[in-house]
Amino acid sequence: MQTVAIVGAGIAGVTACRSLRESGFSGSIILFGDEAQEPYDRPSLSKSTLKTGGPPPPLAKPGWEQEFDVEMRLGERVISVDFHARSLVLDRQRSVTFDKLVLAVGARARSLAAARSAPPGTVHVLRTLADSAALREELGAGRRVIIIGGGLIGCELATTVRTMGCEVVLLESSDELLLRVLGRKMGAWCRDRLTGLGVEIHLGVSVTSISTDAGVRDVRCSSGRRFTGDVAIVCVGAEPSVELARDAGLACNRGVLVDACGRTDNPAVFAIGDAASWPLRDGGQRSLETYLNSQSQAICAASSIVGQAKPAPQIPISWTEIAGSHIQMMGDVEGPGAIVERKSPEGDASMYLRLHNGVIQAAISIDRAKDFAFVTKLIEREFEVDSNMLADGTTGMRDVFKAASRADVKC
Repeated sequence: MQTVAIVGAGIAGVTACRSLRESGFSGSIILFGDEAQEPYDRPSLSKSTLKTGGPPPPLAKPGWEQEFDVEMRLGERVISVDFHARSLVLDRQRSVTFDKLVLAVGARARSLAAARSAPPGTVHVLRTLADSAALREELGAGRRVIIIGGGLIGCELATTVRTMGCEVVLLESSDELLLRVLGRKMGAWCRDRLTGLGVEIHLGVSVTSISTDAGVRDVRCSSGRRFTGDVAIVCVGAEPSVELARDAGLACNRGVLVDACGRTDNPAVFAIGDAASWPLRDGGQRSLETYLNSQSQAICAASSIVGQAKPAPQIPISWTEIAGSHIQMMGDVEGPGAIVERKSPEGDASMYLRLHNGVIQAAISIDRAKDFAFVTKLIEREFEVDSNMLADGTTGMRDVFKAASRADVKC
């Protein structure tokens, strides 16, 4: 094996480069990225980068490509894959051959039918540095911003844009915010916090059209309600970028289908990150769209490429910052079992945990990073825990973990 080509210069692609070298791969590594910028941190686009206008944090220290002997091909788009010739066709009809291919092409912002008829440039999405820069140009104190979609990106943006002095209207089609990611209890908690910031929230509204007249965005809903503002942003999720894989004949369903080592149905091709539909530990398979899972998948795929396969079914794990709180999540909070609400010694809700058959299956932590570190270990190791001890916020999670560890050893 001489050459590994990696398409996509986000966190999954960069991690795959480093992991290949750390796993002992000595051949050529070529990293392709659509954007001309050095690989950067995308989570900051809805937070510090948007607010300050400064550059996003880099994904690796300067000179990392020399240290890991990676050929960077930034600003070069791969337009097709020829599996028979094992080659990538680039724009301007150039080609590059490979022995193994890693697809880390990420996802794109999901479009909204109501926005497709709006004039170009009048409705924003947020996925790239260019998107963040274009949006920032339209923001300013007193501007009225309409955010369509109450998922993670919508709520993060509502927080940031509000702290920039803008009026914010958040429209969500479901009957609560963040249902898919955080569940109903946390959705209500976030709604209360955003309302406290001064965000105007409307639930159960379905947007049917977005138009512009004299610079004013006119958003109309199926109920007949109408909202006007200076800026409109669509945040209705993301779609895995599967076109390159699908056109080359790879199986796709909610992402490029892979096994728990990242292998597609072509033995020379792997898929990782937002583009990959990866098996989950608790069953099912889907694209996870998280920073930490992308890193985990990249490490797993790199090991497989060098013949050290270690299957890694995924547990969703991520974080967000909403209304001044750092929220961490692991597992799927909606599922069988009971929700245990753990309060801080001050009496505030600090953690929600889904407990099933005595084992923590999922957790959401609010400003409790140290506690969350022990919860992740409990979820990963599937230790049985004492539910009363778990619910007692005066008992440290370190002690809960130690008790569960001792009980597991005795078993």
